[in-house]
Amino acid sequence: MKQFDIFILALRDFETNDRILYNLPRNRTALSHALAVRIMKVLEKNSLPYSVDMAVSETWSRKNLVPDILVHNREKGKKFLSVVCRNDYLSEDEQEELIRLSSENPKTLYLGLSFFPQKNYMLIYAAGGGKIEYLHFSRNTLTSEAVRVKTSDVVYESDEQMALKLNV
Repeated sequence: MKQFDIFILALRDFETNDRILYNLPRNRTALSHALAVRIMKVLEKNSLPYSVDMAVSETWSRKNLVPDILVHNREKGKKFLSVVCRNDYLSEDEQEELIRLSSENPKTLYLGLSFFPQKNYMLIYAAGGGKIEYLHFSRNTLTSEAVRVKTSDVVYESDEQMALKLNV
């Protein structure tokens, strides 16, 4: 089962069973935890050998972006899925960091999720291949739909060095 499929199944379950959490003040941690629990249930149901942890900062190279949810094999140190959750939009810097991380670790799916408690959809940021795909996840239909793709103008060669991509 693919990482994105696992995430969408968990998001459907989360939206069906945990909507009440949107009413809590300062609810991002509660929402992220509930989604992590739903991801864990999908993994267990499909007998996938991964652990789900929250706010594991030592697995990321920069301190300004910490995944709210990390799905990984603890023993082998292999990351499977990393999710950054926000109530509002991810910043440009956070989106660039997702792209950089996905370039360095192409076997790991790096996602951002904007809960948008006040709207009828969530925004998923799927990083990979030097770009971010934006998808709306409808709270009404429990489906996702691609709405936009953003490519990065920066090519990441290492943690310390960046280069601009020239389109010739």
